[in-house]
Amino acid sequence: MSKPLDETLIEELRAQAQLISFSEEQSSRVLNNIHNLKRRKITMMGKGKKILVAAAAIFVIGSITVYGAGQVIGYRSSVNIGQVDYKNAQEVRKAEDKLGAIPKAPQQFLNGVEFESGYFMMVDGLDEHDNIVDSYPEVSVSYDQSIFLDISPVSAQMSDEEIPAVSSRQNGGISLNAYAIDYLFLPPEAKPSAEDRALKEAGKLQISYGSTEEERKTYRYVTWNKDSLRYSLATFNDNYELEELLNMAEEVLTVE
Repeated sequence: MSKPLDETLIEELRAQAQLISFSEEQSSRVLNNIHNLKRRKITMMGKGKKILVAAAAIFVIGSITVYGAGQVIGYRSSVNIGQVDYKNAQEVRKAEDKLGAIPKAPQQFLNGVEFESGYFMMVDGLDEHDNIVDSYPEVSVSYDQSIFLDISPVSAQMSDEEIPAVSSRQNGGISLNAYAIDYLFLPPEAKPSAEDRALKEAGKLQISYGSTEEERKTYRYVTWNKDSLRYSLATFNDNYELEELLNMAEEVLTVE
């Protein structure tokens, strides 16, 4: 008999504990991807700050839904931080042939947040047997202060409709929707408290495994669609509240 999914994931995390470490930038990118594409598998390698993230770590235990053979239950992608695809905002526009429209990204925001690097990746949708049953392109731009701008075709992305927006704005007929979600990161074998389990059941907390110690963070992000592309401007940096992210999102809209 095969092992339960939770047990299998915990064993994988434990086995990788001494093998994977990350710089601050890589750690921030991992955290961004944990939410931005829920139930996605991500493998990233680097040096620096130790963090437990194995190929299965981004599968949030307890939130995986198996729909049946041949249907997507998770997503997988990889980013080689040492291999930058786009060195500045102007180069990001070259992804038009992959995304189907010209992606827009500012070189610098008015608050001083600056472009650092851009990456192209293919995101693979996996069924319960790890077969690739779906795939779509995505461009992910890293800014300093751990701000990320992710761009993909509208048809490829999951909807946020089931999550109530905290606030919204209209700009030239485009809806900007802002969200805030609390996360609890736990070591592989840790168990959440009864209070945290209750918050999770109520949809007020996301619980993920893979950190070296218990961490609580709030993921804030703004999404919008323009020219057949879906944009997500996001951060785990508590210095950036939703109103500022909305202002920054409006700046992206003005990029020529």
